[in-house]
Amino acid sequence: MGLCSLNIHEYSYNSIICRLCQKEYKKALEILDYMFETIPKKYAGQLWLIRSHVNQLLGNQSKASQDLRRAEKYDPESFSKFCGEKKSVYLTVFPTQSRLCNQFAFVKTPLTNGTAAIHLRPSFSFPFIKPPNMIPCVDNNVLDCLTPNSVPLKPEAPWIKRCSFGIKFTDEIYMTDDDRENTPDEEKEYKKRKTKQQERAMSRGGYMVRSLSERVYVRNNIFATQTAQSGQAPSP
Repeated sequence: MGLCSLNIHEYSYNSIICRLCQKEYKKALEILDYMFETIPKKYAGQLWLIRSHVNQLLGNQSKASQDLRRAEKYDPESFSKFCGEKKSVYLTVFPTQSRLCNQFAFVKTPLTNGTAAIHLRPSFSFPFIKPPNMIPCVDNNVLDCLTPNSVPLKPEAPWIKRCSFGIKFTDEIYMTDDDRENTPDEEKEYKKRKTKQQERAMSRGGYMVRSLSERVYVRNNIFATQTAQSGQAPSP
């Protein structure tokens, strides 16, 4: 029906209009009795006038008189206009403002008082479409597949790979000299080679700087022989 808490009552009310138009007064009276038991009292004011005339059509004069007194008490305007002035009344049991039913015409019912008649209009609103559930749902059976054997125990990030020399960021690693540590024998051989290189440089007349504070002498003419410049003082 509509986006309203009175949907079940609106359904019953619309069923009453259909039963009255089909002249099924007993079924209409049964639905009216059900509505009086369940509907809030603020919406029951105009229903007393409807049930009183249904009881008149069924020959229940005592009940019709009781309903008329209640109609006079709870809906005096419609009662005086229909029963006193004998004019047709247009009843709206439920609110119709800003609702789809407000665009439809009233239906004339067989409930009459001389030339006057009770007109009713079905009550309904725009259909309500339930939005989809946006909360993600996960089946608990998925958790049963997660066992200690299927998930490796890694306290660190799973994409970090470790090897013998530390963290490996790629699988494309080539062997280099730094991949292995130097042994004591290799260090001795390295010191011997370094000492020989220094001796060869000294024997050839070369000079190797041993510290940053040591003075360095620069030759003025590199093309002259060493004996020609031996008498000259070296220039710093």
